Parts: sequence; C-alpha cells; structure tokens
Amino acid sequence: MKLGFKLPLKIVNSKRNTTKRQLMFMTNNTLKQYKKIRKLGMSLNEKYLQCLDPQDIKISGRVLGILKGEKLLFSSEEDLDRIYNFVVYDYKNIKGKNLVQIYKDKNKNLTEEELLIINSSLSSSSSLYKVVSLNTQNCTLELKDLINNENKNIHMLDIQLSSNPSVQNLILYTRIIPFPGFNASSGASLLFDASCKDSILEKYKKKMKKIVVGDEQTKLAAAFFQLYQKYGFKNVRHQ
Repeated sequence: MKLGFKLPLKIVNSKRNTTKRQLMFMTNNTLKQYKKIRKLGMSLNEKYLQCLDPQDIKISGRVLGILKGEKLLFSSEEDLDRIYNFVVYDYKNIKGKNLVQIYKDKNKNLTEEELLIINSSLSSSSSLYKVVSLNTQNCTLELKDLINNENKNIHMLDIQLSSNPSVQNLILYTRIIPFPGFNASSGASLLFDASCKDSILEKYKKKMKKIVVGDEQTKLAAAFFQLYQKYGFKNVRHQ
C-alpha cells in the first residue's frame, strides 16, 4: 500500500515537471532565436543606412522638425537612434521605397536569415500601444492598439521592457515586426506617460495634417516623433 500510494504521486509530479521543462525549453529556444535575430538585425540596420541618399536625410530631418539650416539638431544619443529608425522604416523615397526595400532590391544573394528579417520588417507596422500586462518569465508585453482599435491584443517580446514594472504606467509608439513564433519591436520606441494618452490621441492627427511629405505611415511616425519631444518619457531602453 505504501508503494501503491506513492506511485501515482510520482507520476503526477513527473507530468507537471515535464510540462514545466517543456515550457522552459520553448521559452529558451524563443529567446535564443530572438537574440540571434536582434544581433543580425542590428548589423542589417547599418547596411540599410549605407543605401541612404544624403538628400533624403535632409527631407527626413525637415519632416521630423529637426533640420536647422544644413544641420540636424537633436538632444540625445537616444534621439539619434529614433531618427535612424524613422529613416530606415518610415521614410520613403520618391519611388515609394524605404531603406529596407532599397537594400533588398540591391542585394540578390541574401541569406535565409537575412531574408526572414527583411521580409518581416517589410510586413511590419507602427501604432500607439497601451501596456496591458508584463510576463517576466516569457519576457513579453501584452499591448493594446490605441489607434486601430484591434479586438485582439498583441504580445511583444522585449527583455528589458518586460522586466521593468514601471512600463505598465506608459504608452508607447513602436513598430511591431512579426517573426515566426513571436513579435519584436524595431527598437527606439517613443514612450509616453499614460496620463498623456488623451492629449496625444487628440493632437497626433493635427500634427499629421501639417506634414506634406510621405504616406500615412510616414506622417504618423513623424507626428509621434514631434509629440515625443514635448511629452516623451526618456528613461527606458530596449534589449
């Protein structure tokens, strides 16, 4: 009886532990893939910028409201990252192509992993999100789209943001890039205190109407960059 009593308990615990190990294995594999993609993505970003026409950087600066004469004026290194993010993903040349598409068109011998990142980036989009919840175990944030009123929330993987409880008091404008198994940010998100939500949602459309260059996505990104200069929360970073 003693052995018969212990055996079922061992079986139950074994299943529970197996499930836990499986979840940990899935999480570890996802994080490993995420880190690999981020590392390669950073390398690709540098290559994208090599395709930049000097005239386009001036136009981008004018759209963002930071071009003074022949110089771009910005307040921090983090702002420079956000300018690069706009130039790479949001600004489009006279042919309607951003730097990601231009780089892809110029390079026909891309690796499978490079193509994955490039194609995922080309299918990405930006919006303003409310942080609904954090999952520190999976390193994810649950986000609610505040512009497009999507019924289903988005889960984004971000090691640094998901580990910071104060992020739940913020809203963020960011580009979500969909990869197999997870979503990631392009980085350089524009963070705002949640108390600014109503004011920002009221003002971004007015900002967009004043921008005469680019499509709706370009104007949206530029409008939020300008709002960030006034309302932005600047003490949180991605990883």
